[in-house]
Amino acid sequence: MNVAIVTPTVRPERLLDFWEVWQAPGVEFIFVHDAPEVPAAAGFVPGMHLSWKDADAHPWGWIIPRRTAAIRSLGIWEAWKFGADVIVCLDDDVYPTSSDHLERLVIALDRTWQLDWVYPHPQGARGLPYQLKRRSTWLHMGAWNSNADLDAAHRLVLGEKLTNLQAVEDRAVAPGQFLVLSAMHFAFRRELAPAAYHLLMGQGDWGNQWNLHRFDDVWAGMFMQKVCDHLGATMSYGGPLCEHRQTSDVFNNLVAEAEGMREHERRWQGIAALPVTGDCPKCCYESIAKGLIPWGGYWEKLGLAMALWANLFPCTGQKTRATVHNVMAVAS
Repeated sequence: MNVAIVTPTVRPERLLDFWEVWQAPGVEFIFVHDAPEVPAAAGFVPGMHLSWKDADAHPWGWIIPRRTAAIRSLGIWEAWKFGADVIVCLDDDVYPTSSDHLERLVIALDRTWQLDWVYPHPQGARGLPYQLKRRSTWLHMGAWNSNADLDAAHRLVLGEKLTNLQAVEDRAVAPGQFLVLSAMHFAFRRELAPAAYHLLMGQGDWGNQWNLHRFDDVWAGMFMQKVCDHLGATMSYGGPLCEHRQTSDVFNNLVAEAEGMREHERRWQGIAALPVTGDCPKCCYESIAKGLIPWGGYWEKLGLAMALWANLFPCTGQKTRATVHNVMAVAS
């Protein structure tokens, strides 16, 4: 299995330490530098190094924004191109908490989930049907044991209350629900890459007039969940827990998040209601993009960018099929 780690960064001086703790046999690293060119200091770190210059080399390069962690999309595209079976997204301030951390993050994608019935005991329950569809996992988000990924307002209110978290039981997201995706620590299968675009934030070829930050992964997660729901797959979350050595400033984040927070409250239900059509992730994502265009403004531009992203991938033309199992013998 080919695994690629994609990491956006503005801190080349810390990348060697990051590489040393995450490197494993057969794992490819792709660092996406949020800078005009790859800094000289990055040359000492093994892996592929990308920058704005690499995005500008493509006619569709404008869909890769600047001054934002959403620049990771360029690394996701490169990882898919060279054939990665699993793409792992990590921020440069997260660290493993065990020697098998990366393996556990990837193995979580092998699990299947029965989401139609809830039952109290792992052995099953009287009345539980013997044959139930089980959904494949296309994305798994690991949690963290320090510095929870909170918005600035919650960080200021809660202070240290949520800095040390306990182990989280693995769970799948039921159809119709949404996972609040944090792009700092998750893995996904290559099948989902056509829907794994991280959105227009920060600065782009149109300037910074939208003033949106830190919602690229949240909205991207909603779009991916809609694709998974439609195709019979799912997303999950839980272990392993990473160590998050947060470096961002809470007051800078408070200002940066304000406009996106307002837009999120106005739009999340509209996103949830968008129709999805198609028999493969590419086609499903294109249908979502088409639904955003009539909203105008930022969302129209985003819909066009998402359609361009989807067009980078082939149409597989085959709908994912859930497998029927004896749930009493294979309990989740």
